[in-house]
Amino acid sequence: MPKSITQVKLRVLNLLCTDPASQPEMFKRIKLPNLEGLRLENEDFKQGWKLDIYLPILRQAPLLQFLTLSTYRSRIPLIGAPPRHGLKHRAVPDREMTRFLKAIPSVVCLRLPLAININAFVVEELARGCYIPLLETLELGSLHGEHIVEMIHRRNYLVENTLLCSPVLGETSAMGASGRHSSTEASTPIRRISRLNLSVEEDEQVLAYVHHSLRAYQGISSETIEVHITSHNPRLFYHPE
Repeated sequence: MPKSITQVKLRVLNLLCTDPASQPEMFKRIKLPNLEGLRLENEDFKQGWKLDIYLPILRQAPLLQFLTLSTYRSRIPLIGAPPRHGLKHRAVPDREMTRFLKAIPSVVCLRLPLAININAFVVEELARGCYIPLLETLELGSLHGEHIVEMIHRRNYLVENTLLCSPVLGETSAMGASGRHSSTEASTPIRRISRLNLSVEEDEQVLAYVHHSLRAYQGISSETIEVHITSHNPRLFYHPE
């Protein structure tokens, strides 16, 4: 494989990754400066999603707007092949998740698989507009769907009140002795999240909590959000040990 692969004209890429952890260096060689849409399908039943592997290709795509992470599902049924019920679930550490979110500041539409669960700390940072400021459409699964609904309404409240929030807000390393961010750090206006596709556990109590949170926040917001809630078998979600 060549040391570097640069595709200047490529705008959309659907990439199937089979056991990507076995050759992570390949992502360091791919440069897609004008890429706008990327779909990463993962087939790794040993380690699950390791987001750090994909950081090099994401950082080499500064114009990326549409990003989908998906568990690979074969389009061709294989006779005699053992059934596969989903990707191995892995607890993604907060630091790894924040590195991933920082690598996609231009993304407008983000779709994550059920196997990736965003922890409370990262949800709080998203509510403050600290990552992916241009995000308008979000699709993900959560064990605590009501927290995702709350996050979106809090984040949209910042927009409705014309507040600006830096993508690196909260990082003390970027702050001077006065407690203010350095002058070289440009504040980024965040956009409203207007569409949410939320997957939750197939449980009546969970669904009730999510719908209650949704009604409560939509009742106090001046803008409406297009929301689609679907329920799935609990075994498809990541469960913390």
